[in-house]
Amino acid sequence: MAGAIAPLLATAAGLLVLAGLTKLRSPLTTRQALSTIGLRVGAGQIRAVAAAELAIGLWCIVSPGPAAEGCLAAAYLAFAVVMALLVRARADVGCGCFGAQSFRASKGHVALDLIAAAIGVGAAVTGPKRILSSSVDAMPIVLLGVGCAIYLAYLLFTVAPAMWGSYQLEETTR
Repeated sequence: MAGAIAPLLATAAGLLVLAGLTKLRSPLTTRQALSTIGLRVGAGQIRAVAAAELAIGLWCIVSPGPAAEGCLAAAYLAFAVVMALLVRARADVGCGCFGAQSFRASKGHVALDLIAAAIGVGAAVTGPKRILSSSVDAMPIVLLGVGCAIYLAYLLFTVAPAMWGSYQLEETTR
């Protein structure tokens, strides 16, 4: 089981790295989202949180262990709470997860955050190997697979909500 969860952990951690990088570059959307639920924070504070996301994600990739994985789970659980509050407030602002590329929070977004948190908890319990400890021959395939999984997860958080929201049933009149 430990080997099976390592790519999932690397994907969740890589997504956290990507989110941290985009928030470092563009904290405004995150600031607006937090302001909507009553949390007034400055761009510097957003960037500090983004740097923590980046650090936690890299920590889980380079040197996974219960502490790193617990931090990853806690981060995604915090994101799920913020997203649930945004959904409850029916806020018409971007979620802030990926800077300017963010879309409106949704129940699906909350579910994805909870899944990522569960991956962190599962990894902490089972103690996965480092994804980077794969055999040298398999490393390019492993890295390509994890890179694709990170990109697909990013699309789930950013593009899929807009695509799903644009789908409407046509009314037929007879």
